[in-house]
Amino acid sequence: MIDNGFIELINLRKELAKAEGSRDFVEYMLKRDELSSNIFEGWKDELRSYIDILNNKRNELAKRYLNMNELKPWDEEYLKSIIAPSLNKKVDMTDYYNILREFFLNFGINLDNFNITYDIFPRRNKSEWGYNFRIKTGEDSRVLANVKNRYSEYKTLLHESGHAIHSFLQDPNEIILNKGISGIITEGIANLFGSFIYDKLFYINFFNKEVEEEFEKIKEYEKLSYLKFIGNIFFDHELYRNEIFSLEDIYNLYFRVYEDLFGDKPLEEEPPFGYRIHYTTHPIYMHNYFMGDVTCEMLRKVFCEKQNVENISEKPTEFIGFLIEEVIKPSGLYKYEELFEKISGEPFSLKWYF
Repeated sequence: MIDNGFIELINLRKELAKAEGSRDFVEYMLKRDELSSNIFEGWKDELRSYIDILNNKRNELAKRYLNMNELKPWDEEYLKSIIAPSLNKKVDMTDYYNILREFFLNFGINLDNFNITYDIFPRRNKSEWGYNFRIKTGEDSRVLANVKNRYSEYKTLLHESGHAIHSFLQDPNEIILNKGISGIITEGIANLFGSFIYDKLFYINFFNKEVEEEFEKIKEYEKLSYLKFIGNIFFDHELYRNEIFSLEDIYNLYFRVYEDLFGDKPLEEEPPFGYRIHYTTHPIYMHNYFMGDVTCEMLRKVFCEKQNVENISEKPTEFIGFLIEEVIKPSGLYKYEELFEKISGEPFSLKWYF
């Protein structure tokens, strides 16, 4: 990344922000998304109350499963495979469409009625990431992925299908309003559908009830561990608020951010930076995923409280009605923070995540 001009790219973005009259590139991007420039200011304080819980849980799992005193970043995927081996169960992905179709029918959504094109199998030089491309709202949507024959890959397909379905649930005539829909809302809806990989409504296609305890454990671990993702968000910000001259500057900045947020000590190895494509293609974007998850949890809680149920899967068709009326239809009319408060009755806060 550095050899191919990443630092030059950072500096050009800084120049762009200055030319546009913004304090820095972070503020410039937040303005584009109609988010308050101080949206992240309270996060560190909110996060502090969960840091000890997070670190203690990670250390406990490292001792129990890995016979180590602490969990390193590169141990996390391996640990997940131990806690929930069923995620790596071999499945025949050639039947993916029928599986997705039957699942979404529970919500009263028939994929056959939507022109969604799936391109999901590996080939040479194909991107390893999952995408949804909305070619034309209500007419043409495409899902690109690169899946293997294992159960966990369905999370990507559920997520990207959620994006595609969202585009078809919008009014194609509302061109301006549709462009105003926050990326956090779209990611929240997609993340919500992706989370069904752990729900009986979806996993019944592959497992019996024996995975219930396993999936509850991995959900608990992932929810807590995902707080570490806030480090990626803040690190991305700091790239544009500090002078960067070398790869060493980036490493030092990474360690400083993670020590400040989580109390992490610098690693002897090079930090796991740069493996996400967003640093180059989608800067100051990663908050959409985490805030999308917070939104996802808020929507889940508000719906369940209104319907007096424990789980969305108890009333899936009613949930889609709630999603369309309360979220999708009005989303282009409001800035994200206003819409969040309109639905939840309270301002955005990390507390909704727990």
